[in-house]
Amino acid sequence: MYRPDPRIVKYLREYDRDLGIRWNRDRNLWQVTWNGKDAWAVCESDGSYRQLDERVVTQAKLNDLWTYKSAAEYTRIQQEERHRIEGMGKRKWKDDVRQEALEDGYQQVFGVGQFTGWGAGARA
Repeated sequence: MYRPDPRIVKYLREYDRDLGIRWNRDRNLWQVTWNGKDAWAVCESDGSYRQLDERVVTQAKLNDLWTYKSAAEYTRIQQEERHRIEGMGKRKWKDDVRQEALEDGYQQVFGVGQFTGWGAGARA
């Protein structure tokens, strides 16, 4: 039996205390539940497996169309969520570059050679 990421469960419960997540063995997908009943499957657009991440919380927010007073408010929420997810991706990329620089050394990451001194054969 798989256990969902507690952080994602926490975010879902903060949005709606009746939401939960369980593993669906028949479909091999995560299933979002509402009051213990299946609400929707966490999957890609073609129905294949998708990792359980923050997109589930975004989907839960956007599925509640009745809570928005206008299309403009719904669009604003979509843009905020897209901006938040893109920011998370950028932070992850920056962290990956930083980690690579620490592990491999700045010279390999940024293409800087070894400084060997001054002279005709010296490299910078």
